[in-house]
Amino acid sequence: MRLMQKDAERTVGSRPSATAVQTALSNIVGHRLDENHWLFDYRTDLTDALGGAAGVDLTRRALSKGQVRDIMAAVRKPKPREVVHQQKRH
Repeated sequence: MRLMQKDAERTVGSRPSATAVQTALSNIVGHRLDENHWLFDYRTDLTDALGGAAGVDLTRRALSKGQVRDIMAAVRKPKPREVVHQQKRH
């Protein structure tokens, strides 16, 4: 959680609380429009900052099924700096 707060602080300018980060992430909900399209109706500066920190674009309201799949795959993969950081701790 602290890493997400720190990454958001760089973009937004102030460090959001853990509750604010949790609330923002839990409010990002996709509504299925049809077989291949989803609508995301919640967006704030904080969600934009968190998406930027994760390396994904959360600024679009409508996404195809493939775009959602690509975002989920990108979020699951660790960034190179995270892998290096994890290796140093062991």
